[in-house]
Amino acid sequence: MKHVGGSKAKVIAKEFSKAGINCFTHRLSRTTELCHIMNNSAYGAELIFADEMAKLCRAYGVDYHNIMKYTETHNRGFTDLDHARFVRPILMPPNGKIGGHCVTQGATLIPEELRGPILDYLSHYEKLQAAGKNLRIARCQDRAAEIESANKAEASKITAGEPHHATCQNNDGSNVQDLRPIVPDLHMDKSRDTKNDEAAAPSCDGSVGPC
Repeated sequence: MKHVGGSKAKVIAKEFSKAGINCFTHRLSRTTELCHIMNNSAYGAELIFADEMAKLCRAYGVDYHNIMKYTETHNRGFTDLDHARFVRPILMPPNGKIGGHCVTQGATLIPEELRGPILDYLSHYEKLQAAGKNLRIARCQDRAAEIESANKAEASKITAGEPHHATCQNNDGSNVQDLRPIVPDLHMDKSRDTKNDEAAAPSCDGSVGPC
């Protein structure tokens, strides 16, 4: 079924019918265009919400397929009660990537002053996803730099022979300090008497004594 609108809609519909394609005609061409954009935008909004549901499932440790099964049984009940108009789509989450050339793009054809929050989000979806990805990468890079800096500081303490403490982080990001000091390397202990070591060490020719 094709939808055709405008002053020559019936003429065009007749040509389509020759190819075995039925048409539904509209008086105005903008009716056809708006129906097309809104239908695709509704699908895009459903995909975005599928992503939101998947995120919540991960957060609560629930298999997303349970959501799909729940919706499937709901739809079966609506169909059995002759309420097919309440049947809901069962979609896999797009994982931040909505394909096609008209799902998110169609929303941009609606003037900004006429868009509600859903259409506005859909019209900027690709840019928002890219910005979010870049922000997550930047945060990971900053965190990696902090860890590297902390490791270098701990390494310099060990080299200098200073006692230091291993640390880990609480859930809130604050440090928890392990009270067990890491003992400096023995070769950095200046108070240690090494005379006995020299006397007991094998010499270059295999006898006891320093080389």
